[in-house]
Amino acid sequence: MERARGMFKTKETCDDYIIEYYIVEIMRFFFGLSLILFYAFLRDHMELRDILKLKVLKSF
Repeated sequence: MERARGMFKTKETCDDYIIEYYIVEIMRFFFGLSLILFYAFLRDHMELRDILKLKVLKSF
């Protein structure tokens, strides 16, 4: 039973990261920036990062 819960939690975490990845990619598309420029833009704009609160962006 514990193993099943652990596997579900792992899948849930992976799903969250996939969803967040697509959110970031859609935003990047609308900003019209290349990948490197978009992440540099997010690194400089703390307010936008705080609004998004994405786990993907916490590595900066």
